[in-house]
Amino acid sequence: APDLAMLCHAWAQLGFLHEDLCIAMADRVVATAQNCTTQELCWLMDAYATARCCVQSVNLEIMKQTLLKIDDFALSELCLHASSFARLNLQCRGVFDAIGQRLAGMPFADCSSMEGHALSIHGQEKLLSARDVTLAAYSFSKLGFYSPPIFKAISRRSLEVIRDFTARDLQMLIVAFAKARHVDSELLDSISVQAQRRIAQFNSESLVLMLRSMAFFSIKDDSLFTRVLVQLPRAILTFRPSDAIAMLNAYAAVQVYSVALIDLVTPFLLEKAPALTPSDWLSALRGYSAMGCKDATFLSAMSVHLEASKLSWSQLCSAIIDCSRLSFAGASASLAEVALVRLVKDRVVCPVDAIAEMYSALLLLGHSTSDSEDGKEAGLLMELADRLRSCSDLLGALPYKTCASLCYSVMLAPPVTSGRVEYGEHPVDALFLAGHFAVPGRSWLLSTEDRLMLQQVRRTLHLLPWNRRALKSEQDLGELTEAETADEAMSPPEPFYLAALGHLVPHHNEAKWCSPPLSGSSCRAAISGTRIAPAASNVSSTESAENRDSDQRSRCGSSDSSSELGERLGLDRCRGTFAANEIQEGLREIMAALSACDIEHHLITEVETEVHVSIPRQALSRCMQQPEPNITQNDIAVVWGSKLHYVSNGVSQLDLSLSPAARFQVTALKASRALDVVVVPYWWWPRHGNLKERGAALARFLSDGAE
Repeated sequence: APDLAMLCHAWAQLGFLHEDLCIAMADRVVATAQNCTTQELCWLMDAYATARCCVQSVNLEIMKQTLLKIDDFALSELCLHASSFARLNLQCRGVFDAIGQRLAGMPFADCSSMEGHALSIHGQEKLLSARDVTLAAYSFSKLGFYSPPIFKAISRRSLEVIRDFTARDLQMLIVAFAKARHVDSELLDSISVQAQRRIAQFNSESLVLMLRSMAFFSIKDDSLFTRVLVQLPRAILTFRPSDAIAMLNAYAAVQVYSVALIDLVTPFLLEKAPALTPSDWLSALRGYSAMGCKDATFLSAMSVHLEASKLSWSQLCSAIIDCSRLSFAGASASLAEVALVRLVKDRVVCPVDAIAEMYSALLLLGHSTSDSEDGKEAGLLMELADRLRSCSDLLGALPYKTCASLCYSVMLAPPVTSGRVEYGEHPVDALFLAGHFAVPGRSWLLSTEDRLMLQQVRRTLHLLPWNRRALKSEQDLGELTEAETADEAMSPPEPFYLAALGHLVPHHNEAKWCSPPLSGSSCRAAISGTRIAPAASNVSSTESAENRDSDQRSRCGSSDSSSELGERLGLDRCRGTFAANEIQEGLREIMAALSACDIEHHLITEVETEVHVSIPRQALSRCMQQPEPNITQNDIAVVWGSKLHYVSNGVSQLDLSLSPAARFQVTALKASRALDVVVVPYWWWPRHGNLKERGAALARFLSDGAE
């Protein structure tokens, strides 16, 4: 066995190792393994792992000899040994417990002093190398041995040699910590810094896995994401469609606002459109909807290429919800037709929360006002309503977020109507829904996004005709939302996210209102319970073997995993960064144009009303050289009509109409402040001319619209 170990090690270095040799020498290895040194045991196990040759008798014998000689191994040898077990998927608890004790028991070196490089409790061992640390983290995470003391020790070892990590090592290390769900803020910050130094060395897969892992920990390092965008025009040439979609969802998970990302990813997806699977289209749609980015070109291409008949029921539900978030009705007919067939003819069994979310989505797209029962959307709405009515314990079956979304939608849109019935009925009373989730004692469950969503529901309750139940629910929601303080660090400020969030409902497939806790030295970042698939990369002694292992690992950015990652946010994140930034920039341009024309105005960002620009009627009349207005005339509130404010069927602007959510925002603003509300559409705003010319055009538009 010692001679065979040296032979296999040499051949592995040259790339000549073959599984036939490993099988042929198995008997000799079992018979003479006790004569091997610790290094030779490592070489033998590495040879079998490199060839992906699993011989049970050899595995058992090497495990036995490893446990007998565990104290004689150098730590670097144990790291390589652990990676061999991981590559062969051998979950030997005894071996890994012993290795973990050695790692956790090794004294920490002082990173600022070179004297620490000689510290050890097992002789004068050198400091672990970056590669050794990477192999240890990879091995423990891949086999599922998640022990906080071990990963704490690994993180300390990593910080000592952080500048020595290659791009590949950095990716493997952070993926291992993501799978173990272990947080060390100092290590994650250091990995981000080193990744920026080596950004040009990442290949497409490693780059995407690095960003997905950062997003998994809800770490929004603008410098890292910006550096990635600088490299993206070069790197995207080697991307697979799944890589681009996974990157899109990583940016969506941490809500990075970058127009450059969309300008690069959308043309790439259009170029690869024939190769995209239905799951790829839905995963990309999820990323766009999570950011509140309504890209008409992408949506039109998706409606052409997406074959609704190939979607599962859960995928149909997801597609309808995400289209609703983006106020896009172009795919509703085909999706509703297939969904109706699945419900009526195929009699699929559907979770009640999925039924409620689809019902909310179709209402918020305005499909409840169809003129006849022949419309597929109206037909699906009626079928969904019947299913909700048939649920004996609807409130008990609905998660709180779904309950809030359903309450919001049934108060914004009328029930489905047909040619024979002038007014229908919603399957559930909105006030019963509000009473279910409006419980002040539940304030500790709220994330920032939850709190803003409940602010929107509170506005709807405020407009209901007076009754005790509505008043009680509104007061309870007030206590619930006011118990949490506003996030001062949000950019754009919170009122702009509040305006955007009214369109980004319902919240799909999120039963819990908070994320599970993390282990580690810091839990500042809240993540979902969804695990990303780590790169089960080969850590053998040869580059050729690494390439073979790369073929066996699960595909980075698969549709399911990337969509979940893009969808689930930390407690301090809100969806809709593109919509919030669009509203902020639109109102900023309006104020700049008004200032150029010396028109008095004020930006109103109160919680009770939609963010808007208030203009005194007298100021507008003076600018237009009109007579002084009557005392009965109201001041003017200018609301920016973003892309999400308008329901569209395609790229044309001729079929745009205000969404139910936008109409509600206008109505609520009129009712609360007695203002004449004017919505300035995004497509009307003049993009040419100086500020004074834009201000004059806006004044004419406001004068005509407010009459």
